[in-house]
Amino acid sequence: HPLRGLWNPFWKYGQPTGDFPAVQAWANVLDSARSGSAARARETARTFFSLPQLAGSDQGVALRRSAALLILQDPFFDSVRSAELKSLAQSNL
Repeated sequence: HPLRGLWNPFWKYGQPTGDFPAVQAWANVLDSARSGSAARARETARTFFSLPQLAGSDQGVALRRSAALLILQDPFFDSVRSAELKSLAQSNL
């Protein structure tokens, strides 16, 4: 698998209502990080964190927090972890 075992928050917390947009948005974040584009990673992460499906429920909060922790801590994101991306992730903890 191209993500080499990167933990996927949807495996633990399930897919929220209207699941496809959230899953696709997270896949876009991962693709951006894999491509090495910090600007694209920031924009796709912003899209992911702003999805209405991830607001207002315990599941949505858990998904946002786990994604934020991955962005902040996982070596997969090292090449794209700009100050802006860090700030965006920290605001979703």
